[in-house]
Amino acid sequence: MGSLQVVSNAVDVRIVQQFQTDISRVVYLSLCPDNSLWISDQDVLQKVKPVEHKLTVESTFNIEVYGLAVTPTGDLLLVPDGSVLKQICGKTGELTDSIYNMSPLDPISIHITKDGKVIVAAKSGGSLWPATGRRVIFVMNQKGEHETIYEHDKNNIRLFIYPLSITSTDNGNICLVDQLSKEYRGRVVVLNRDGDILQIYSGHDEINNEDNPFQPVNIVTTPSDNIIVAQLNNHIFHILNNCGHLIMHYNVGDAGISSAYSLCFTRNEEQLYIGCTTSVGSSEKAKLYEVHISGC
Repeated sequence: MGSLQVVSNAVDVRIVQQFQTDISRVVYLSLCPDNSLWISDQDVLQKVKPVEHKLTVESTFNIEVYGLAVTPTGDLLLVPDGSVLKQICGKTGELTDSIYNMSPLDPISIHITKDGKVIVAAKSGGSLWPATGRRVIFVMNQKGEHETIYEHDKNNIRLFIYPLSITSTDNGNICLVDQLSKEYRGRVVVLNRDGDILQIYSGHDEINNEDNPFQPVNIVTTPSDNIIVAQLNNHIFHILNNCGHLIMHYNVGDAGISSAYSLCFTRNEEQLYIGCTTSVGSSEKAKLYEVHISGC
């Protein structure tokens, strides 16, 4: 479970700007080189730009999305319903198939490292929980070539069940939210370059118990190379170091933010964007926050 190494009030979150979207959930969120943002509720994809406390919608696509990430050149890679990632050209806005192919597996989630490597989690058919079939993470270069595959440990045991969100750290570790059930119970798994599990974080007993299980949904790396994990069922951010050990936790509800879900840092890494969700069945639209976060 890890030990709490730093008091939780060492983190400070301050809202810089608050935006109203016209989608019900900001499940996926990624920043472009021109500081516009791609957001999606899984059914609708929008490119939006913050302008004077409002979001200007620059383009809209009615397309199923299960993950997205912007490349260093500004192109958007999408996890679609199929084995080949889709791409939206940053210059023309054209939607095409990309060179990244996971066939015969289907991608689950995506992350692009600082040096342009494309990391994709994928699965074969069969039951999600309990897991049947294959669960794989591919690390690919910018030519679409599969450089590394992570699937089993040295004892041929699965490394993960359902990688819902992925990030990477400067020391080469791959950190992922591993969803263990349809109720979103999960854990954070940290792999080193050799594919060995360095750490499994399953929540903290000051926060998580049977009535309030650990339900991680999104993960991002901070400028200081720590990891922020957003939790579905409360307003807590779990902050881990780059090896997956708990440093502290912080309640973003104290800053006035509820239902935080998706995360991404600005290009200068001075601010954090937080995409939120709304209650099931609600007619409200989701909020997007730009916050200044310090201490992690």
